[in-house]
Amino acid sequence: MSKKKIYWVFGIAFSAILVIALSASLAFISISGRAIDSPEVQGNSQNQYSIPSVSEARAQLVANQKKAWDHMPISYSINREACGGYESRQIERAFNEISSVTNGVVSFVEVEIDADISLDCSFVENCYSLSVDINGNSATRTESICGYERGKATVSSSGNVINSAKIELYGLAGFAETDGKGMSGFAVGRCGWPQTEVHEILHAFGYRHNDNPNSIMYHKAENVGYSINKLGACSNSIRSIDEYIIEDLIVTYG
Repeated sequence: MSKKKIYWVFGIAFSAILVIALSASLAFISISGRAIDSPEVQGNSQNQYSIPSVSEARAQLVANQKKAWDHMPISYSINREACGGYESRQIERAFNEISSVTNGVVSFVEVEIDADISLDCSFVENCYSLSVDINGNSATRTESICGYERGKATVSSSGNVINSAKIELYGLAGFAETDGKGMSGFAVGRCGWPQTEVHEILHAFGYRHNDNPNSIMYHKAENVGYSINKLGACSNSIRSIDEYIIEDLIVTYG
């Protein structure tokens, strides 16, 4: 065989090997890419949520013909006897937070009768448990809370105009408000920020649940019980009011 033919055979063989190696490399990259993006591999589907831009999110609200109040300020009343001092202050903080982030465009006034938004409180029985395990000279306290609904908003409207809203907030029975002892049943197992209260008030403005776990309107945000002595239970727990909601409130009522 001549040298020219030998070089030609080696050239074809080398090219074939190169093509096979390149194909294998591309296949590996493709598989690895799917694995990285896969919620099954990551074990947390929340990371897959695609957050829309502020303008996109607000455009979706308009497309869905979100309901709105036809006046401002919005009046509210609190059943302070049922809610107690702690929760009444949390409700006030929630109204102030909404007013603050909208630079006063959305405003509220408290009244005694004929309120636009009426807020009341109830208490969940048999949801809290405490056990103490004594082992020699040491004792281990275990406190647990069941998963329960933290609040519910019922909105009455005519067409796209909101006429009134009723909000029921739920705390734990067996504490200050029901038994006159210990901390508030609205403070146990929570992190101190009026997240539930803001969430329910925004329902009264026509905003619905969404699937963004970082949103104040996340549908599971207020329905998960956990042990109050769990370390780090409040880390990264605060959910601020979404930018698209703030923009929509300002545009709608400004």
